[in-house]
Amino acid sequence: MKQSIVIEFRWNNNAKDIEVPKDITANELINALNEGIGLGINPEATNFAFRCNMIRTDIRGDKTIEQIGLLDGYVVNFVEL
Repeated sequence: MKQSIVIEFRWNNNAKDIEVPKDITANELINALNEGIGLGINPEATNFAFRCNMIRTDIRGDKTIEQIGLLDGYVVNFVEL
């Protein structure tokens, strides 16, 4: 069974396909994207969200990517609130 998925991450008029391990938490994903892409956000703040139109919840917290329900090809958007 495949241990990672590929998502399209969109932020500030940019987009990039990113391979994500299924067993990392949403918070670990947020931290990795913040550092890797340089989003410049405080991960503890509440003025942003990571959202996917295919699931009905923000991507945040201690649930793993697999538990949240992200699948190959899903689009995850960085949204400033």
